Amino acid sequence: SGSRASLPKENEVVEGRFSFTAYGMGPACLQAKDGVAITGNNNTAKSNSPPAKSSDEMRKLFLHRAKKIDTVSRVAFPLVFLIFNIFYWVIYKIVRSEDIHND
Repeated sequence: SGSRASLPKENEVVEGRFSFTAYGMGPACLQAKDGVAITGNNNTAKSNSPPAKSSDEMRKLFLHRAKKIDTVSRVAFPLVFLIFNIFYWVIYKIVRSEDIHND
């Protein structure tokens, strides 16, 4: 229907998850060195998808990523808060001192 994206047709060139025809570029736009238009999906390269991981390996990977995020957050959030406060109070004092001098 209108709200759902249609699947690419057989003669459309698809690279990864992007369809070139969606950008107004059909298969005739892509040409090999000899000038012959490429049609269809001519991807002959082997996929480099990693082997499937067990649930235990996925759990360890998730925990490692979570610990890394926690470590970065323990430094980043207080630092950003400190920098924000410095800028806020400096600007506040400058604006306030200008208002006092204008009265």
